[in-house]
Amino acid sequence: MNIGFFPIPTSIPAKLVKRGTVTKKLLYSNPSSEDVTEIALLELSPKAEIDLHTHKFDYEIYYLVDDNLAFVCQIENSHSLENDTNSIMKVISIKSKKSFDNTH
Repeated sequence: MNIGFFPIPTSIPAKLVKRGTVTKKLLYSNPSSEDVTEIALLELSPKAEIDLHTHKFDYEIYYLVDDNLAFVCQIENSHSLENDTNSIMKVISIKSKKSFDNTH
């Protein structure tokens, strides 16, 4: 049996949006997990930018869907993300309390 659901779009904290609109569609959330705590689809409007921020308590993999490119932000490191195109940028964000195994 297949069960479908429609993630409700929410916003990321306004202080993180430097420019444009960033929509977050939460696919999975379990803040008490010792592993993956969140999986979300982010959509950045054209020219939108997520400001530089530090991941103090979690690791994040963010996957740029259209570019087939992934980045890892380690705990205590910082990153930003800019959509410098005229199209909506889709990003899959996976956060975890444990480090991701980056060996392939």
